[in-house]
Amino acid sequence: MGNRILLDIDNTMTTSQVIINRMADMFGKEYITNDDLHSYTLGDAFGLTPEENQAFWDLLGYEVLESSLPNISLIQNVYKNIIGTDDEIYIMTARPHEYRFITEKWLATYGVPLTELILVGDNSKVGLIERYDINIVIDDNPILFEELEVVKELFPNSNIARHMKNGTMKRYVVDYPYNRDVVAEFRLNQQGDIIV
Repeated sequence: MGNRILLDIDNTMTTSQVIINRMADMFGKEYITNDDLHSYTLGDAFGLTPEENQAFWDLLGYEVLESSLPNISLIQNVYKNIIGTDDEIYIMTARPHEYRFITEKWLATYGVPLTELILVGDNSKVGLIERYDINIVIDDNPILFEELEVVKELFPNSNIARHMKNGTMKRYVVDYPYNRDVVAEFRLNQQGDIIV
């Protein structure tokens, strides 16, 4: 049996520029790039309040996620260099459950192979990593990587701690300014290449 892989969607398999531009347009802000994202919450880059950020997602969330563009080079490199033919691929996303249809359609449109799609909404992915015995994580969310470290310390008999202790846990963080301090075995640039 191969590895069990968590693969994130937004800001991992998708480019964030479309969403960033729509947010700038909605609030009359200057356009920015990935290099300006110093917070996992995109609205922070524009100085939006939590209420304004939520209003954006309430009004345009479905539309921007449905029309999000794939990061083709990252997807190709991940499937070529990290994922093996007998690996199980659990695509886990923080998208809410009501976005399942557009997410399934997006994955099918771009031919993304997977074992299972899991929409966690506002919930942490850590419980699912434990339950599915995931040993490869590919994500951009710094909180997830911090939570993995906490689980390792608090629950030494967990699957997560076992993989980390045995060196069978491989964490790939997709590089953004907001996650440069996280602990991970590997860092991927926007093209999906491993960087030092």
